[in-house]
Amino acid sequence: MHKKQRENTAKYLYDISKIIFATVVIGQLIQREKIQTDLLASGIIACLGTYFIAFLLDRMEDTK
Repeated sequence: MHKKQRENTAKYLYDISKIIFATVVIGQLIQREKIQTDLLASGIIACLGTYFIAFLLDRMEDTK
């Protein structure tokens, strides 16, 4: 992957992480009904997973 492609992919994954956090995690916390802990936990894991992958892509150096 070229440097620009890596940067764009990292930005995309950061955005996906923010969307997951906003829809699943915050959505669970502000709803009036009972919080579904399994959905909340999977949302947090997905959010942190995509953020971590984006972070790793961001830190990669160009090998050429």
